[in-house]
Amino acid sequence: MGSPTLHRALLLLPTAFLLTCLPAAPGTLLLLDHPEVTTNFACRAKVYGVLPKLRCQQELWEGPTLSVPTLALSTVQLCQPKCQTCVRVLLTLNATGIKGLELHFLVLDSNRFGRLQVFRQQMKQADTGTLWWLQFDCFTAESGQWVFVWLETLPKGVLALNQSLLVLNEKSGPKFHYTWMPAARVIEVSVPEGPNVTVRLCHQLSLECEELHPPFHKQALVSKHQPAVLPYEFLLPCLCIEASYEHLDSLRKKICPFRDQPEAYGPELWSSMHIDDWSNSDKAQMAMFLHSRCLLHPTASLCWKDTASPEAPCSDIPNSTATRSDQAYTLEEVDVHPQLCFKFSYTNSSHIECPHQTDPAWSVSLSVNFLQVYLHFHSRVPASFSSALCQQQQTLGQCVPEPPVYTITHPEGQGPWDLDLILPWQISGSCVLVRIRPSLCIAIHNSPRREPSKQAELLQIPRDSVALANYLTIAKC
Repeated sequence: MGSPTLHRALLLLPTAFLLTCLPAAPGTLLLLDHPEVTTNFACRAKVYGVLPKLRCQQELWEGPTLSVPTLALSTVQLCQPKCQTCVRVLLTLNATGIKGLELHFLVLDSNRFGRLQVFRQQMKQADTGTLWWLQFDCFTAESGQWVFVWLETLPKGVLALNQSLLVLNEKSGPKFHYTWMPAARVIEVSVPEGPNVTVRLCHQLSLECEELHPPFHKQALVSKHQPAVLPYEFLLPCLCIEASYEHLDSLRKKICPFRDQPEAYGPELWSSMHIDDWSNSDKAQMAMFLHSRCLLHPTASLCWKDTASPEAPCSDIPNSTATRSDQAYTLEEVDVHPQLCFKFSYTNSSHIECPHQTDPAWSVSLSVNFLQVYLHFHSRVPASFSSALCQQQQTLGQCVPEPPVYTITHPEGQGPWDLDLILPWQISGSCVLVRIRPSLCIAIHNSPRREPSKQAELLQIPRDSVALANYLTIAKC
């Protein structure tokens, strides 16, 4: 027929289901050898069911003022020494006409049942009308279980209270679900049954999750029946969802769902960054500082753009990797030129950033006029320019120069300098190879020999003698 006590407990369940779950207080860590009852009167306790033997001790109440009567439940961590989640009970009542009390515990999904009886040792003082308070630490339960607690007085009928609590293990933070809606550029967050949860989107850095820039820095309250829709500006690998309970000092739970999403490493990754150009022609230095919303460290190397157009391809220059210090990228011994750019790379994604200044240290342009090639040189730095016709050799992958070689020099100590050099042209489709021997060079890294710097610029002579050359490549130093 079953236990009469358990039968009475099950009869109370319809009433218990109507109760509202109280938000759990911060998960206090209790270092106890075994459960205990603390009261403001001399007491003795008896336990039944799954409750272990416990001690009863007397203390003065030093907490906040409580209304009478109160039956409050919260979760704590009981460590003896292994930690587990359990339910703490705080009770206040007027003791008039009461000799003792009974607390009943029931875990709904497992029917685990326990009963605690607490008596005042000095019976003759039971009718003095004094205020009783009691704290019980604690009734063990697992995260996700409903625990029902109800109070009966001894003698019965003086007072009856009941309360319920959904146990949540705050060591792992709140449980929530999310749905990514890329077309709307939002993330919808919902929570299962339980207390309300505060959610936000943030960018995970090394130690903190930084809020999104306005107007996307939004916090929202999520309940079982009311999900939250959180918009984002950029889809990034460090974009995370952070959730916490409403009460103070609640543990937070973060999920960063896009770390393994290829879409998070595309154009939006680079659009979210801001790059400062610190390049300096006078110091022969290319330098850029990268401001990123994610804690990423791309590599950077040089590439040459065929034209100044933003859509122009950028050809890689070997052995030209920049030095990185924090988020600053630097390459020494480089002529700063608007078409000589940094190529930032991360995973399988890349971004081209060219110097913002438009006045290069040197430049050369080409035009053709009746069997003659006109080269126009402009230089702000000391340099020697050598030019010769060459023929593209596909098998060698280079343009082989043909004698004679013509050389002009911009001496040390002179200001900006312009000069034209004329070369004879006889074969259609020929190119012009220009070698520059300046004190500044595009790439000297990992060179096996300590030779004077040499930079080559290859100019395709156009079939249309009026067109301006736009085919440029950079040879290695």
